[in-house]
Amino acid sequence: MKIFFIRHLKTQGNLEKRYIGSTDEDILADQTFLTDLPENPTKIYVSPMKRCIQTAKLIYKDHTLEIVEEFREIDFGEFENKTYDDLKDDINYRNFLDGKSSPPKGEEVSDFKQRCIAGFMDITKRIDNDSIIVIVCHGGTIMAIMEALEVQQKSFYSYQISNGDILETEYRDKKIYVQG
Repeated sequence: MKIFFIRHLKTQGNLEKRYIGSTDEDILADQTFLTDLPENPTKIYVSPMKRCIQTAKLIYKDHTLEIVEEFREIDFGEFENKTYDDLKDDINYRNFLDGKSSPPKGEEVSDFKQRCIAGFMDITKRIDNDSIIVIVCHGGTIMAIMEALEVQQKSFYSYQISNGDILETEYRDKKIYVQG
């Protein structure tokens, strides 16, 4: 099964380098888009957040999108809408970056990762092995799935991709293989 992960296009929060997880922002206007995407994928799965739905509709205007609730970005709690500069002196933030804790009043990181993986595993059970899948979601969602299932098993942040970028993969034997 071929799977194309696409991180949503930029929002104002992304432009300002803010933590935008549960904040439902629109994408910025006049963004150019990527090439080398499958024209007629078997299925297109999308996070329920506006920025992902808008990105998917820009690429696949005439296709049906299937919303996957589990692909929502993490709720950053007290870190939501803040920048690194806003948070750099906060011990809770430093512990979060080091993987020692979750955002205060936010979603537990382990729960977020498990949610993303469960959503991914659910869709792969319902799709034939020769399918071509597109998943439009968030950077964190992609990193959570890749960290758990990619054959090389790199660290979470090593799978970070930019807004509008594509990660082309193949899924077989319950593992993800990066293509190209």
